Amino acid sequence: MVNSLLDRVLTLQLVKRYLAEMIRAPKRHSMILLALFLLGCATSTEKNLVALPGTPPPGSVQEIAELELAILNLGPGIDPAEAAAAARASFSHTHDLAIEYRITDLPLVHNVKVNLG
Repeated sequence: MVNSLLDRVLTLQLVKRYLAEMIRAPKRHSMILLALFLLGCATSTEKNLVALPGTPPPGSVQEIAELELAILNLGPGIDPAEAAAAARASFSHTHDLAIEYRITDLPLVHNVKVNLG
């Protein structure tokens, strides 16, 4: 108990001293802060997805066209370009998720495996 309290006090004192030094000499630390900021902004969100054998194939052109038509049939105010984009995204995103989660089984088999642990 005493050691953890002492460690906290020492840590707070070090942080306080470092912040005070940053205020006194901002130019010296500004490059470090800028570098850390840029490193945080430069992280990549792209994933290198590689399909395993048995991964369900992406939707065919016919399946995408059928989904696009079904979306268009939802009502008269549907934009054809948005329907096409939604149909393509539906198939491509679910295929990417199947690769990312390494799904190689039928949905029912995969769900049973997930539920069994």
